Amino acid sequence: MQTDLFTSYYNTTHLIGSDLQEAEKCSISQSKIILAQFRLHPTSEYSPSDIHTLLFTNDTPITSIRRSITCLTKAGHLVKNYTKLKIGKYGKPEHVWSLNTSKTYKL
Repeated sequence: MQTDLFTSYYNTTHLIGSDLQEAEKCSISQSKIILAQFRLHPTSEYSPSDIHTLLFTNDTPITSIRRSITCLTKAGHLVKNYTKLKIGKYGKPEHVWSLNTSKTYKL
């Protein structure tokens, strides 16, 4: 299951059938939640740690949040700020992203 909105799941573990469909569905849902946060606050900048803290529980791997942000960036929905860094939840600097306000959204 791929969506024209953004590529959401990279099947590196070779899931098949209903397992693959469920993983893709969860990835798409997660990316939509993240994009909605950026759309609600179009002038805000968020790091992956910010998004993780604001929107998800500790059961959600931060790597999954980073994957969604990367996919949304590649699809043109988000813009990475290459000059601004924030200290993330693991004490390391992280880049921040903002909404690409020049894009038209259909969710």
